[in-house]
Amino acid sequence: MLTTQYRLPFRLVYQNELASPGHDILLRLHLDNTPTQDAADTFNASVLPLMLAMTTGAFAGNAIAPWTSTVRNWGEPTIDGNVVQWTLEAVNCDLRAWIVLAQHFIEDAANYPVNKMEVLDAHQVFGLVGAVSSSLGANPYPARWSGIDFLVDFDADLSKFFTVRVVFAHEPSPEEQEMIVEDLYGWAPALMNGFYAVAPLSRDDCIGIPDEDIAFIGNELEWTIGSFRADPAAIDGLMNVFMSISRKIDPVLEFHVE
Repeated sequence: MLTTQYRLPFRLVYQNELASPGHDILLRLHLDNTPTQDAADTFNASVLPLMLAMTTGAFAGNAIAPWTSTVRNWGEPTIDGNVVQWTLEAVNCDLRAWIVLAQHFIEDAANYPVNKMEVLDAHQVFGLVGAVSSSLGANPYPARWSGIDFLVDFDADLSKFFTVRVVFAHEPSPEEQEMIVEDLYGWAPALMNGFYAVAPLSRDDCIGIPDEDIAFIGNELEWTIGSFRADPAAIDGLMNVFMSISRKIDPVLEFHVE
């Protein structure tokens, strides 16, 4: 059963079967009142960073191979009565990604009250489970993949400013560098927008600011992250991104946080 760090002001229900790959998913928010377009836009602005990060493998968790973890497509939300709804195609992610999103919705729901969030199979709805809200000591974040095969040098007691240094098997070509940067830029908005918050702090107080410049020096990459006040699980997500990069683009030999 999924568990949040925060006390959600709404119910979260989901299907356990969504842990298997390739589901089309309906993400539905039931509001207390008929949502305006401004409300839909506000919630959509919170959904977008998660969708981008999911395409990189960051939310694969410990059981799903990161290079297979993704969401193939998502559209703009629709409004039907009191419900704001997204249709997400071919989703493959750790179920805890939905806990992360629910926690992120807390501050949006303060302006546009929500009574229920649903994460459903778009074609066959059954066996709904309710998440446990506000469990002391709960870890709601997807873990690093259990099969990571590169050297990891990472202390969870992170400083406010640090550099991620990655050693590849080969010097990435200019085209490969562009692909790597695209994946890293896909993960970054989740960190910058407070998706790795630490209870009871607000999402705006739990961010990190990655440098815009990612340096490639021979077969190494360096990326500085500053103003880091997020949960260390953010780095687990980043390791999953590099595991995906390792399989798709250039094998990773070492991952250091310095």
